[in-house]
Amino acid sequence: MQKNYEQYKEILMDTYSVKHKISTEIENPFYHMHEEFEICLLLSDHLTCFVDNNSFQVGKNTLLLINKMNLHFVHQNHPGSIFERYTLYFKPEMIDLSTENTELLKCFYYRPYPDACILPLTPENTEILISLFKKAISVSEQIKDYGEDLYPKIVISEILLNINMWYQEIHNFNYEKENKEFSQIFPIITFLQNNYYEDITLDLLSKRYLITKPILCQSFRKATGMTPNQYLIHCRLTQAKNLLSKELLTVEKVCDMVGFHNMPHFSRTFKEHYGMSPKKYQLLYKDKQ
Repeated sequence: MQKNYEQYKEILMDTYSVKHKISTEIENPFYHMHEEFEICLLLSDHLTCFVDNNSFQVGKNTLLLINKMNLHFVHQNHPGSIFERYTLYFKPEMIDLSTENTELLKCFYYRPYPDACILPLTPENTEILISLFKKAISVSEQIKDYGEDLYPKIVISEILLNINMWYQEIHNFNYEKENKEFSQIFPIITFLQNNYYEDITLDLLSKRYLITKPILCQSFRKATGMTPNQYLIHCRLTQAKNLLSKELLTVEKVCDMVGFHNMPHFSRTFKEHYGMSPKKYQLLYKDKQ
C-alpha cells in the first residue's frame, strides 16, 4: 500500500504544472510563496491551511486559491494520514483569454473577504473539477506540435471559468456592478504586486490609471479590503517575511529590497503587523527549521 501513496502524476512546462498526488506527508510544511498562482483541490480531511496571518480548518472538496502575495502552507492534523490533492501552478501571464466582462483571474485578486482564498465545493462541482484536472494532464501528455501552445490555455481557462462562477455564487455579489468596478482596479492590483519595491504614491496611481483618488481608494478597498497604501505595505511585508525566512540576507538588505529604505520605519511597521521585530522573526523562523 505504501507504494501507492508515493505515486503521482506530474507534468512540467514553462508556464504551468499540473499534478495529482497521493502521499502521507506534505512536501513543504513551512510558510512559502511563489510567482506562480496555485489552485489546490483538497480530497482529504483533517487539514489546516495557513494563509498570511489566518488559519482555516479545511477538508475534502475544498479549493485553495493562492496568489503570488499569499504566504501559505498546509498542515496535516493527523501526520502520516493519506493526503490526496490535485494542484495546478500557472503563471498569470499565461491567461490571456479573459475579456472585459469575464476576468479569469478575478478569484485571485478580488479579496474583500477574510476567507477569500478558501472555496468549499459541492461533491458535484468537485467531480467537474477533477474531470478538468484529468483533462489538463491528458492534454499535456498527448498534444504535440500543432496546438500545444493553445490547448493548455483553453483547458486551464475552462478550469478558471468554473471556479470564478462558483466563487461568485458562494459570495453572492452583484456581478454587473462589481465587475465594472473591479475592471478599473484589477490593473492597479497587479501593478502593486509586481512593483511593490518602487516608490509608489496615490498621486502616481491616480495619474497612471486616470482615476480620481477618492474613487480609487473606495473601489480598491471594496475589491481588496484595503486602501492602495495598505495593500502596498501588505505586499512589502509579505515579501519581507518570505525573504527573512528563506534567504541569508541581513534585515537591512531585506528592508531595501522590499521598498522601505528606512530601517526604523520598516522595523516599526513589521512589529505593528506581526508582533515582533524583523530580526526576531528571522531568528525565530531559523530555529523552527
